[in-house]
Formats: sequence, structure tokens, C-alpha cells
Amino acid sequence: MIEHMFVSDPLAHVAAPGVADLLGEDWGEWNDAALSEQLTGMLDQLERLHAAVLGCAATWDGRGVWALEGAPTAPSWLTEHGSMTRPAAVRLARTARHLRGHEHTAKALVAGDVKAEHVETIATVARGREELATRHEDALLGAARRVKPDDFVRVARRWAELADDVISKKHAKKNWERRHLHVSPTTGGGRIDGFVDPEATAIISAALDALVPPDPTDGPEAPRTLSQRRADALVEMCQRSLGGHARGSRAKSTVDILIDSDTAAGKPPADLLHARCELRGGAILSKTAVERILCDSPVGYAVVRHTLASKVAHQASEVLDMGRRTREPTAAQRRAVSLRDEHCQHPGCRVPGEWCDIHHLHPWGEGGNTDVDDLALLCRRHHVANHEGGHRLIRGPDSGIIQIA
Repeated sequence: MIEHMFVSDPLAHVAAPGVADLLGEDWGEWNDAALSEQLTGMLDQLERLHAAVLGCAATWDGRGVWALEGAPTAPSWLTEHGSMTRPAAVRLARTARHLRGHEHTAKALVAGDVKAEHVETIATVARGREELATRHEDALLGAARRVKPDDFVRVARRWAELADDVISKKHAKKNWERRHLHVSPTTGGGRIDGFVDPEATAIISAALDALVPPDPTDGPEAPRTLSQRRADALVEMCQRSLGGHARGSRAKSTVDILIDSDTAAGKPPADLLHARCELRGGAILSKTAVERILCDSPVGYAVVRHTLASKVAHQASEVLDMGRRTREPTAAQRRAVSLRDEHCQHPGCRVPGEWCDIHHLHPWGEGGNTDVDDLALLCRRHHVANHEGGHRLIRGPDSGIIQIA
């Protein structure tokens, strides 16, 4: 057992007798206004106590006290001795370690400039991005001071995506390289499982849900679950493919991309509070993924671009530009490009044109135009490689496509 060495016990002032009095209070005798005042007061004190817990835990973890007491990890000790769930213990240990390495954050927490939940969010997104989190500590703290913890989650998620873009483009490429699909026959049926990147997930979900919408609730049979409808839609899709339907048609369902003006222009956001680069509904995208998606609209995936302007703190973003559908090639342009290219234009690739996306050789965000000379067919594999993978295609003197690494 570790010997506790202290001159006085500050916890004694918190634990008794005030907490015992609160626990024994008959709140039913209080009027509404007084109840609200007491509740907010206790929540304020709870926040201050939470900050103190994090400060103590930072030193405790730094000394490895949990290891001295025989626990394999700090969360294991906290789960055993702190009456905590495993996720809560992991969150506390991670946040305490972040505080230990970020002096400005620790001081802001003690001063009450930011809440403990702000710091927990920063510690979560900083994982795997530690160097940039340290470099951007003041910017993150500045945003945390200006918004409530719930709103700060989106700010932090956007920062994490920006950080991934800065670190490298390997994150998005890695997701693409992880793609797989297993179809395994089993007794009486089969099992399907796999992994696809975020864009493919949105495409697949939209296509399956559009093909088999929800069943009526007043029919003779019980409505199918979402997973059952998607399974039926997948089979229907395959049957149509094998049935000889024209492959050149491209059914579309609208999916919006929200992107702020600075990010769209390729500049660092002037204000983290209003930085946006995401699918409508909250799925965060990288700038490189948006550039690729907006070259064309793959099957089941039409795009409307909303450009948001950054404004001062506490004000909502103002929509400046609802985007131009002309960024997506017209049907006539698609036909002209398909007739000219016939197949994917990546050197050595012969994927048929009806399975390809239209790619802007000169990116739209950098001033490129949606005209036939600046467009080329690329299969999805090479479309990803040219955006997330960092490849680049140009048109040569003889109008052929040349790859530049």
C-alpha cells in the first residue's frame, strides 16, 4: 500500500459535511426557481471538481502510481478502484495524459476558461495527431473558449480532418486500400461482409435504400427491417445487372456536400468554428475526397455544393454560393467524352467508359473548367488514385493522357 504524504487534505472540505447535507435534502419542498438555482450551482461545482480530478489524475498517471499498485494499465486501476465503466476510465486516463503534455490547456482548465468536456474532446481528436495538436493548442483552446462543449465536438472533428490532410494523404488512401468484400456460402445460405471507404458507404446506402423503400405499416405482412430491405435491394440490383439492363444509364440520388469558402479555395480556414467539409448529415470528408467527388457524380451520387462563409464567433455561417450544377458534366458532354475516350484514360487501364467517372484534369477548385478538353474518363480506382493518391494526369501534345507522379 502506498503511503499518502500530505500536509492537509483538501478533499475533506468537499466531502463533508456539505455533500451529506445535499444528499439528505428533501428537494420536493423547494420551489421551481430555487431548484433550478441549486441544480446549476451543483453542476458548476461538479465541473470544478471534474477539473480537479483531471489535474490530480495527470500527476498520478505521470508517476505511474497505478503500476506501483499492480494494475496493468491506468484504466484497469480506475475501473477497479474508481467505480468507473471501462470507457469512462479510458477517457479519464487519455485526458489526464493530454493535460500533462499541454501546459496552456491545463492552465485554461484550472482558470475555468474551458470546461473539462472541452479538454476531453481535444484529447480524443489529438490521438494519433499529437504533434499538430501541440502546434495548434492555442487555436483549439481559442475555439473551445467560444462555444459550448456540445458544439465544440464538430469543431474538433473538423480540425482532426484538416490535421489528417496536413499530415499526409495516406489516411484516405489507406481506407481505399482496405476495401474488401467477402461472399461466403454457408449451410442454408451465405454470409457477406467487407469494408469500403466513407464515400462508397454513402453511395451504397443511398442506392440500396432508394431501390427498396420502407414497407407500408398497414399491409398484410410485417414491415421488413432496414437490414432486410438492404439485403433484398442488393439481390435486386444484382438481378438487374445480370438481366442485361443498359449499363450506360446512371440513376442519381442527391447527396449534399457542405464546404466553407476557405477550404474550397484551398486555404487554411480563417475560423475553426465555421470550417466545414462534410456530407450533409455530418459525415466528415477530406478536402481531397471532395475534390474527387465533385469531378463527377458516380452512380446514385449527385452533388450540390454549398459554400459557407466564415463569420465572427457566435454567428451562424452564411450561405454565399449554392454551387453550380455545371461543375457536373452535362449529358451531352458525358456522351462526347465517352465517345472520345471509350475507356479509363489512366495509362494502361481499359475499364469500359460506362463504368467510369468524369475527371477534371485541371481541378475545378484551382480554376479548371467543365469543358470537353479538360475532362477525361477514369475508373473509380484511378479516380481515387489521382486525388487521394497524389497522382496527376495531364493532356499531352498529341491529346493523349500523360501521368505525372
